Amino acid sequence: LFSSHSHLFISFPPPHSETFSLAMTMTNVLVTLAVITGVGAAMRYDMKSSLNMFSRNAKHVKAWMESGAAAASHELPKSSSSSSSSSTAESIGKAAAAAKPQPPPSKST
Repeated sequence: LFSSHSHLFISFPPPHSETFSLAMTMTNVLVTLAVITGVGAAMRYDMKSSLNMFSRNAKHVKAWMESGAAAASHELPKSSSSSSSSSTAESIGKAAAAAKPQPPPSKST
């Protein structure tokens, strides 16, 4: 029923021939190119979505930092730029005096 020269199957040249080597080389090149193209397309899509996500996150972080800086600038007391170093030293001395621990009261028996 089936002969050895059936046309139903693809026939390849013998494995040690030059034609077989060329066919295998071309097959390897085409498969490699297909895989590289597929990986490149997947990476391009991933890179676009990652870039979009990063830019959204960067906008949020920038907004948070600006609102934090605005809140911090409202909380800081307004000091005059013409204050002298002696007034600064006096204020430090007053703060240190206020922070000194007081001796415990003496017990009377």
